[in-house]
Amino acid sequence: MKFAFALVMWLLVTVGGTWLVLSFLRSIGLLKDDHKDDHEDEPRYTPPPTTYTTSSDYSWISYKPTKESPYTRDWSSVSRKYKESQNWRCEECYVNLSDKRYRRLLHVHHRDNNPKNNYSWNLIALCVICHSERPGAGHKRLAGAIRTDGRYDEVRRLR
Repeated sequence: MKFAFALVMWLLVTVGGTWLVLSFLRSIGLLKDDHKDDHEDEPRYTPPPTTYTTSSDYSWISYKPTKESPYTRDWSSVSRKYKESQNWRCEECYVNLSDKRYRRLLHVHHRDNNPKNNYSWNLIALCVICHSERPGAGHKRLAGAIRTDGRYDEVRRLR
């Protein structure tokens, strides 16, 4: 029996290498797999479901990385206070937007195009038309949006 075992071991080493020898010894129980029993207490990874029925099933997936806003956290209060200080008037065309129905048509623009610079000397209150005429890619998108949703016509009527 010992001779047969030695012969098998010799064949395995010469033919298949160390990996086969170790596999054979593990299969007949003479060698313990060190890594097999180490992590039995730890939870195992379970892959996400392959079929989805509700939107809540997608909670583990993040399609878009969260993009940090270029504005400061207090931007809404800063812009509102600045609009109030200007009495809800555009500083370029002087249209009065103080009526609550039209306040959404007044924006606050950063003169240096740095949305983190909220010093009062850097801010200017502009109606949506004057704001859309400022240079910059965002303002070009704004110009298209105000023409399609009616904001342009509202300000034109008020001027």
